[in-house]
Amino acid sequence: MSILRYFSVCLLLWLVAFAVQAQSLDELLGKLQNEKDNAQRSQLAYQIAQQYQKQKGNKKAVEYFRLAMQGAAAPQQVRCLQQMMAAQAAQPDYGAAIQTADELLPLLNSAKNTEVWTQTQKRLIDYAQLQKNYARAVQANNDLLQFYTQQNNLVEVARLYNNLGVLHRRLNKNSEAVEYFNKALATNKTLLNSNNKTAQQEIFTNINTGVTLLQLGRTKEADEYLKKATNLAEKNQNDYTKASAYNYLAMADYLADRNADALNYAKQAQTIAETNNDTENKLAAYKVLALLNESEDNYKEAQTYNKLYQELASSAEKQQQQAIQQNLETEIAVEKKESELKSLLAEKQQQAAALKQSELERQKQEQALQLKDQELALLKRNEELKNSELKSQQLEKQKVQQLLAMTTQAVEIEKQKAETEKQKALVEKQQQESQRLTLLADKERTEKESSQKALELAETQKQLETEKVARGKQITYLLMGLGLIILISLFFVWRSLKETRKLNVKLEDKNQKIEQQNEALHQKQEEINTQNEELQQQQEEIMAQRDLMQEINEELSDKNTNLTKSITYASRIQRGMLPSFAQVETALANYFILYRPRDIVSGDFYWFAETPTGSLLAAADCTGHGVPGAFMSMICSALLDSIVYEKQITSPEKVLQQLSTDVMASLDQKNNDTHDGMDVVLMGISHDQRTLQYAGGQNSLYYITGGEFLELKADKHPIGDPYYPDDRSFTLHTLEITQPTYVYGLSDGYCDQFGGTNKKKFGKKQLRELLLNIYELPMKEQHTVLDQTLQNWMDSGHEEQVDDVLVIGFRLG
Repeated sequence: MSILRYFSVCLLLWLVAFAVQAQSLDELLGKLQNEKDNAQRSQLAYQIAQQYQKQKGNKKAVEYFRLAMQGAAAPQQVRCLQQMMAAQAAQPDYGAAIQTADELLPLLNSAKNTEVWTQTQKRLIDYAQLQKNYARAVQANNDLLQFYTQQNNLVEVARLYNNLGVLHRRLNKNSEAVEYFNKALATNKTLLNSNNKTAQQEIFTNINTGVTLLQLGRTKEADEYLKKATNLAEKNQNDYTKASAYNYLAMADYLADRNADALNYAKQAQTIAETNNDTENKLAAYKVLALLNESEDNYKEAQTYNKLYQELASSAEKQQQQAIQQNLETEIAVEKKESELKSLLAEKQQQAAALKQSELERQKQEQALQLKDQELALLKRNEELKNSELKSQQLEKQKVQQLLAMTTQAVEIEKQKAETEKQKALVEKQQQESQRLTLLADKERTEKESSQKALELAETQKQLETEKVARGKQITYLLMGLGLIILISLFFVWRSLKETRKLNVKLEDKNQKIEQQNEALHQKQEEINTQNEELQQQQEEIMAQRDLMQEINEELSDKNTNLTKSITYASRIQRGMLPSFAQVETALANYFILYRPRDIVSGDFYWFAETPTGSLLAAADCTGHGVPGAFMSMICSALLDSIVYEKQITSPEKVLQQLSTDVMASLDQKNNDTHDGMDVVLMGISHDQRTLQYAGGQNSLYYITGGEFLELKADKHPIGDPYYPDDRSFTLHTLEITQPTYVYGLSDGYCDQFGGTNKKKFGKKQLRELLLNIYELPMKEQHTVLDQTLQNWMDSGHEEQVDDVLVIGFRLG
């Protein structure tokens, strides 16, 4: 199976699955909230998105198409992106549609899926042109051009060359535009010489050739091709093509100064377009007819056609705005409905959850009762086991005690026996030693007696008898002493054994306590080690975070420094754009300008211009402050220069009216949701300084004359901002200067500054009192007082500057 067939089958199965499961929106939303499977969630989200798209809830449709992509395969993702792109264009949000197209194109294979790919590229070109993103439109045109060139589709190739010519002209690349127009021309001629063309192709090819020649300024040649297209269209009875060809012929004749022919073709185009209610060709015909009549000095007719053109264009724009408004209302209704559905679903889920919780509570209570019964049975059984265990422990204890007693007795007997043996051996040793000593003494005496004379024999025998008796006594005494010693030794042995037993018991107790203490110390040591490891890890993490924060802070500091340098440099550019004091002094000798940006660059700016009747001076406050405000100030300042110096508009109220139109056009505010604008005081001062003109948007003009503080109120709409009517006008106020008059124009920054002990706004009332106190001072001193007063107001309340500040003051008369 080819990739294309596989893609188609998968897509068909996907659509069939959704068609079979089509359900109401609330059911789908409920299922989506409870569904866990990604594939099922994708299908449900796709169904919800389709239902929202049918209801024109395009914003919600995009949200759910995006959700459907999360669990979808590639073919389904393609389908989702196609639907998303259509929904975004319908809002209209062309920027988002372009992004979706860029996301879709990589999923498509132009060689296998040409229809979807080419359709997406064509839509992308349309969206990019509507967004005025001409560079992106050129890129898409080139992609299509390469594809159609490979396909040898000359009709599309010629059309794309012509498109590229128009786009490059809009990008101010005129030389490249001419090259593309010439390529379109050559391709069209090749196509016209081909035998394979259809009648419709021949008509549009002739029109395209004529249009291209018009772009190149070759009106005579353009005539020929447009007339051929007209003749072919008349034969085919194609009213739209006929009207288009007549309009192009009329434009070609107009450019060639053949106004009579041009008028004829334009009238025919008008008739056909009005008959078929063809808005596009009606607008073109009205425009050409207005130009033709104006060139012939038929201003009344020209005005009539201009009015028709404006009414039709306004009607079309109004319909578009109504469609946009209807889309917005639909989106709001869809959001509201979904919110209500989700609330109902949430309420149902809460009720279901409450019922489920109630059932769970009941089951828990039943389980708790069962557990209590089981616990009672277990307690009873545990008690019996404990009693049995206690008896067993008591028996074991008795056995151990008896065994210890027998062991201790046996040890004591053994110790006594060993001690007795020891004492007996000692006695025997002492006896042996005594006998040895006695024998030695006998031997010595015997030797002495043998050396004596025979005469002493009797005396010696007598002494021997005496010594024998004495020796017997000694032996008796010795035996008695030995017995006494043995008894004493036995006593001391018995007492020593008794003390030893006591010491052993004490030692065992001490050993057990020491072991317990060692175990406790070991556990504490392990806990300390664990805590130390955790502390070490935390310290390392803290050090790493500190290093990271230091790096981030350094990077932020560098970026902040670079950003500050850039903004500071930008402030030089902005100040260079402001009029110099020397320029202002040419018109006003006695003046001051207090200019205090909040963030280096400012959204407030002052502007000055010389006119044939005097000079113009403006105090302007653009939307925002800082960099965005500075951009707006530069745009508005440049537009003011263009209006006064190029368009020669000098009356203050007309300058502001034109400025409002130009700001809306420059910011394309009709096609995007921006409300940027400007509040302004614009003053016109005559050369003799006897007249002061004023027009203002939102900001009033203040002046003091004859000691009285007066105000000229501004119109209640700003410059720009499409929220207000397009045809807004501004009121011109004129003051005749008959006595010294002190004039003040300012932004709202001074009055809106917070400060003081109560941290309130400075306010208009306090500013009025301040100006009444200082207006007679020289203007330079008024500048100093206003600046210092504002600074003191902020310092007393410890407040920062909240907005840009601009005050212009001058004296007339």
